[in-house]
Amino acid sequence: MRESVLFTSCAPCERCLGAIASLGIQTVVFGVSYKEFSKLVPSDYVPIDREGLLKQLGFNIRLVGPVLEDEGMHVFEYWGGEYHPLEALISEMDEIKKQKR
Repeated sequence: MRESVLFTSCAPCERCLGAIASLGIQTVVFGVSYKEFSKLVPSDYVPIDREGLLKQLGFNIRLVGPVLEDEGMHVFEYWGGEYHPLEALISEMDEIKKQKR
């Protein structure tokens, strides 16, 4: 598994990274970064050194990306089975974030 490379559309969350690490996969290539994805959720982006944290636990994982991030963001236009323009989704989340502050 060490030579395996996992390709994913979005940077994996902490739980997914833990599962990936437990399999012995050491390279993950992702399309959409944590920072860009945070535009689509109701919480703000918080930079975290995920590779460093996993290294402290004895796992060597290399995160490679973002790759084709602009294109990858458009996948979320169909989130939930209906089409919603990316700009509208981001705008909606911006409003939700403003209300939370």
